[in-house]
Amino acid sequence: FNRRFSTYAQEMKKVTSKRSNPLLMHYRMNAGFIPYDHWTHDDGGRIIGEACHIIDFMTFFTESKVISAHFEGLSGNERVRKTDNVSMLLKYEDGSIAHIDYFGTGSKQLSKEYLEIHFDDQSLVMDDYKSLKGYGVKLKAIQSSISEKGQKEELNFLYKTLKEGGPWPIALWDMIQTTEITFEAVKE
Repeated sequence: FNRRFSTYAQEMKKVTSKRSNPLLMHYRMNAGFIPYDHWTHDDGGRIIGEACHIIDFMTFFTESKVISAHFEGLSGNERVRKTDNVSMLLKYEDGSIAHIDYFGTGSKQLSKEYLEIHFDDQSLVMDDYKSLKGYGVKLKAIQSSISEKGQKEELNFLYKTLKEGGPWPIALWDMIQTTEITFEAVKE
């Protein structure tokens, strides 16, 4: 669950942690098509293996438990399956809502990951972990040439925790919740 450790996540968190009202979040993961005989579809597939990062990421901003989760997946043929194309709606105890679209049917010309967060007459927009902009809010705008999704930062945080002690990088309840939601998302 690395996205929460990215520079982009940390900058957005500085702003969202000062909010007065719930968050409305929309995340798009344009994952691209992978043939269904590929290993990534084994044992739960891409929702369990990749969309889990996004579910955790949304919880990172709310710091709240999910009270309801709804899922709708595409179906139709061998190229369009629910395990690759799911729309998720998560409602949190604090009143926040996260809408996550994970799909393999999009154009490769469109960026892979995109997030909008709206709250308190403010909006944050992060595009593919390459740019971050704020609207109606003072925010350190960030831009990078490659996607910086937090893998290195997560390992550094874990190393520091193991070496010096302190709180675990992600709370156990949060990891369990994220995992359970991914299992629900792919149920037939």
